[in-house]
Amino acid sequence: MSKITLEIERKFSIKDAKSLPEGSEYSIKQWYLPKKAYSFDGRNLTISNCISVFAVSKSLSDAISKALSRKRPTVRIRIIDGNTAWLTIKGKTKNYARIELEWPIDIDKAKATVESNVWPNVEKIRRYIDTDDLTWEVDRFLGDNEGLWLAEIEIPSIDTKFKAPSWVNREVSHISELSSHKLAKKPFTTWGKGLISRAL
Repeated sequence: MSKITLEIERKFSIKDAKSLPEGSEYSIKQWYLPKKAYSFDGRNLTISNCISVFAVSKSLSDAISKALSRKRPTVRIRIIDGNTAWLTIKGKTKNYARIELEWPIDIDKAKATVESNVWPNVEKIRRYIDTDDLTWEVDRFLGDNEGLWLAEIEIPSIDTKFKAPSWVNREVSHISELSSHKLAKKPFTTWGKGLISRAL
């Protein structure tokens, strides 16, 4: 079952990864689905004729329809530590905020689906670092995005004040190329020097 949540997130580059505090870590691999990979009939969202999730309310159905009606919708399968899987749909970002819809899905079906399709994907190790009653999520990207580190902080409201820790460089929330969705299609290692200097 899913519920409609509002994700408010800010993203930053990192000064020196060696200076990062310790924290719990887990591995993530996530795939971004093309429109042809899924269908939605107003109640059931079906992925590659294998995975199906259900809109339990009209508000949820409407939220799914709105998110999928975007020109480039974000539909993602994420596998965590190889043993937990989630299906996620994200809405359009405005003022750092966006609607997020998420369902736990069967791990075996998730693995079978992603292994039988060639979809853009990203791999990373995520570390949780707690500071000032808020949690930073630090991602060390692997594979085609090797060498890229980013830090994200999810805040309870747009007006929430927070102090960036000393290991944070500068905010890059406005750099669309640094979204995981974009990095799956245009990896960091393929960037020119101009884009790297502008983004990081």
